[in-house]
Amino acid sequence: MFSHELQMSSPAVRRSGTLMTATRDGNRRQHQTAESQQALRTEACATAVAFDRERIADGLHGSVIHRLFAAGLQLQSTCQTVDGPTQGRIQTTIALLDDSIAELRKAIFSLH
Repeated sequence: MFSHELQMSSPAVRRSGTLMTATRDGNRRQHQTAESQQALRTEACATAVAFDRERIADGLHGSVIHRLFAAGLQLQSTCQTVDGPTQGRIQTTIALLDDSIAELRKAIFSLH
């Protein structure tokens, strides 16, 4: 027992234990740093995706929906000047435009 106590208290054993502890602490810090960097990358990616979704939604709402709506209004005014089957076809086209606008709005709101 005495020889075991003597070995444990020798400077070489203490240095070895300190080195192992320092190595473990260093590895733990490296692992924590790697996890932190990964979390930052994940957050940056999520922010970029959110920014792109917002940009796409604004673009769709600002240009595409307005153009479709304007086309529908032009067709409505044209529809009043014609009769018969042409009027029915124009009204069908107006309904398709309205449905398309509604679907685009749903898609835009799902992007937000």
